[in-house]
Amino acid sequence: MFLSNFSVKKPVVTIVVLLMLMAVGLMALKKLKVNQIPDVDMPLLVVDISYPGASPDTVEREVLNRIEKALQSVNGIKEMRGTANEGNANILVFFEFKKNICLLYTSPSPRD
Repeated sequence: MFLSNFSVKKPVVTIVVLLMLMAVGLMALKKLKVNQIPDVDMPLLVVDISYPGASPDTVEREVLNRIEKALQSVNGIKEMRGTANEGNANILVFFEFKKNICLLYTSPSPRD
């Protein structure tokens, strides 16, 4: 009640206060730093497999399908793309931004 009574009794003061608040808001908006294109790395895993001398059908059947099936058990995958060429296969695994893909990597054990 106090604010509405004050605003009705003294409209000039109310308008001046609102204009000052708007001016302060506009000055703050000008000083606000916003990056239109932020520097964000896409969480991406690239798997490149070579299978010399194999046809694309063989690479897809024996390599690509098996690895894609194994990767489906990993949580946080947004999209998976696989291509089979003559003698090699490529798989691109796109993760959700909240997924930390550094935790997925385990170093291979040394062989004797």
